[in-house]
Amino acid sequence: MTDQPKKKDYDLMRSVFIYVMMIITLVMMIGGGVAVAFALVDLIAPPLYYMSYQDFKERYYVVTPDGQKQDTLTVDEEKIRAAYELEKADYYNKHVLDAQRSALRNLAWIIIPLPVFLWMLRMRRAT
Repeated sequence: MTDQPKKKDYDLMRSVFIYVMMIITLVMMIGGGVAVAFALVDLIAPPLYYMSYQDFKERYYVVTPDGQKQDTLTVDEEKIRAAYELEKADYYNKHVLDAQRSALRNLAWIIIPLPVFLWMLRMRRAT
């Protein structure tokens, strides 16, 4: 007679453990899926470059010792344009690489808990 209540307690604890593990792994996978979706959006449509050409060109104006900006440039316009385009391309490439790394890193939040979830699901069906 004493074995039956222990068996019920064991079965109850086992069921609670299985359901808790399934909920935890499911939440991890959902969070990972959302994070992967955000990273893919950043990959498809990276943020725009924030600085206009005129703002970038401000760096190259001659400034007098008293702080006045003159209308002459320290380098010619073609070099400024080339530097601007290079910085813009670097900004874009950096954000694309960051989005790729983020997507792969967040994919782990789906791949790692998936076997545990499936194992717990199989254990639940066995009980």
